[in-house]
Amino acid sequence: MKTIVQVSLDEETNRYHVHAGEGSSVDECAFACSVIARVFAKMKFIPDTKTFEDIFHKYLTDPQFDEKGEDDTTADDTTADDTTADDDEEDEDHA
Repeated sequence: MKTIVQVSLDEETNRYHVHAGEGSSVDECAFACSVIARVFAKMKFIPDTKTFEDIFHKYLTDPQFDEKGEDDTTADDTTADDTTADDDEEDEDHA
């Protein structure tokens, strides 16, 4: 089984870690996100895929959800302080 994209939260540091599986492309990762939206709609977690799109757009564009720097003391504890991208699966937990 191939991992397309994996997002993990380190609760101790409040940082998200992103890992794209070996050989995964940006298009494939975007398609994986669309699969999540379709499954959520099919399982009735959301009424339709447009709802997921709207939520995604909110988190992507609303300044309150901007990436926070290490020195930003105003960061909301419920959002990530930073995002990191891992290139190697072996380094996934060491970003």
